[in-house]
Amino acid sequence: MLSLEVSLTILVCCAFLGLIWAIVNAIWISKIRVGEQRNNSYSNLNDHENQNDLAKTALILDIASYIERGAIAFLFAEYKYIGIFTAAMAILIFFTVELEFGQVWTTVAFLLGAGTSVFCGYIGMRVAVFANYRCAYRAWTNTMTSAFSVAYKAGCVMGFGLTSLGLLMLCVIILVYHNYYPESYADLANMYESIAGYGLGASTIALFGRVGGGIFTKAADVGADLVGKVEKNLPEDSPYNPATIADNVGDNVGDIAGMGSDLFGSFAEATCAALVISSSSVGF
Repeated sequence: MLSLEVSLTILVCCAFLGLIWAIVNAIWISKIRVGEQRNNSYSNLNDHENQNDLAKTALILDIASYIERGAIAFLFAEYKYIGIFTAAMAILIFFTVELEFGQVWTTVAFLLGAGTSVFCGYIGMRVAVFANYRCAYRAWTNTMTSAFSVAYKAGCVMGFGLTSLGLLMLCVIILVYHNYYPESYADLANMYESIAGYGLGASTIALFGRVGGGIFTKAADVGADLVGKVEKNLPEDSPYNPATIADNVGDNVGDIAGMGSDLFGSFAEATCAALVISSSSVGF
């Protein structure tokens, strides 16, 4: 049976490998050069001679900038209210969940889980808006296989990044708590129950991310379709419908940022549940 130190070393190495792979994929995506903005005008970096191609490239960059600004604005507004709720929950946990008054073990784990979940959602959204227009550009100028490769690598950044970050944070929490918390077997079991607050914090952010972002994206999608189809007889996701931008913003903040927090929450909850069950077993 492996000792705690050896087990944590292996897990930390795996977490760092996952983070390195996520960074490698992000760098690969960033090297796809689409266009460059200079003095509010765009110049193509791939030397297209056709002026129509230059105009399309500029249009891709313009639309991408609108979507990115909208997604960031919504996410920061949402996180502002999430921060207020998280602070209130932390105070409630401090006074009601801690085994002894003055202890902050569960409260700190809850705040770390919430903070990591927020970070994972933000990273997922940033990578999405970063890769969306590059994927479209590759599909236009190259092949569908090349475009799929961009989308796949963007998904790897989010997937490997959030799981590796969650694993790394749990290892750090266990290592710190193990050095300062337990004095007996009962304390060790209580320690892992306190660490379960990490999963609660992650799921709290996931709830707001999925519900808040989901409501926004559905409202934007339905609004865009109703106005475009009913009043202007435009097809779905028509480039002539300005509300399509809001629809794409909603896809990023709901289906990507919210999904990122949700996936991280599920990972953290399942891992914390396994820790609590294992610490309560006879063989532990």
